[in-house]
Amino acid sequence: MKDKKHLTHIRTLPCLICGDPRTVAHHVRSCWSAGMGRKSPDSMCLPLCAYHHNVLHNSGEKIFWEIHGANPYEEILKIIINKDKTPF
Repeated sequence: MKDKKHLTHIRTLPCLICGDPRTVAHHVRSCWSAGMGRKSPDSMCLPLCAYHHNVLHNSGEKIFWEIHGANPYEEILKIIINKDKTPF
């Protein structure tokens, strides 16, 4: 599902890995994006800098998150919970 406002919000957040403020919205692969060429809904995005976004795509979702000791689904929930507390 498309949500331009949510994507704009994600891009205002720092990279989850290094804190770089220049981020892109990474669509976390999930059961919704199981098919080739299908993106997850915009609500399933996390902020990553260009470097870490590239590393993730080169290593794969599972390996990337394991290496960095993060659970992408927990991070998504934190963003959604705190979204209403963050002024736009």
